[in-house]
Amino acid sequence: MNLIDRENFDQRFENIIFLELTSRFKFLSYLINENEIDFVIKGKDIAIQVCFDLTFENYEREMKSLRKSNFQNKYIIYLNKYAEIQNHKNDDIKIISFFEFLEEKQLSESE
Repeated sequence: MNLIDRENFDQRFENIIFLELTSRFKFLSYLINENEIDFVIKGKDIAIQVCFDLTFENYEREMKSLRKSNFQNKYIIYLNKYAEIQNHKNDDIKIISFFEFLEEKQLSESE
C-alpha cells in the first residue's frame, strides 16, 4: 500500500519484479561475484537487472554486470528512463520498461 511513497522505492520496485517473476518461473536466483545480477532464471539462460530510475549516473553500473556475464538473454527493467538513454547497438542487452516486461513473452516459463 505504500508504493506511492518514494522512500525505498527502488527496493519496492525490485520486490514487485521479484513477485512477478516468481509467478512466471519455478527456478529464480541471483548472482553475486564482482558484480551483482538481480535475477537469474535457471534453465532459461536469462539475467535481469532492475532499476527504478535508469539515469546517466547509473546506466554504466547497471550494464556492467550484464556485459560481463555469459547469459544469452540479458535485460534491464526500469520504471523511469531518461529519453536520451538508448540501448547501445553493440550490447546484446535488452532495455525494457516495466510495462513492456509485463507483456514480454520471452520472460515466461512457457517460452
